[in-house]
Amino acid sequence: MLQTAGKISLDGLLDEYSLSHMLRPEEVTRRDVLHWRHYILGEKKQSVHSWNNKVAHLRAIFNFGIERNLLPHNEKSV
Repeated sequence: MLQTAGKISLDGLLDEYSLSHMLRPEEVTRRDVLHWRHYILGEKKQSVHSWNNKVAHLRAIFNFGIERNLLPHNEKSV
């Protein structure tokens, strides 16, 4: 049930995302990222530049969430 108009809360957005992707941002592990990298570079045959671009955007999104206390942060995971 995707909301297309109006505002949606962060929890609502995460709930909608998790329903279609089965993974919440705070559940992403290093292993998940490595599997994704293997998929992008190996199976999809995309360039290293494409991978670096995706990671840079992902890093910006996660940093935004951490800076605003929207996502949990564990110093050991850095």
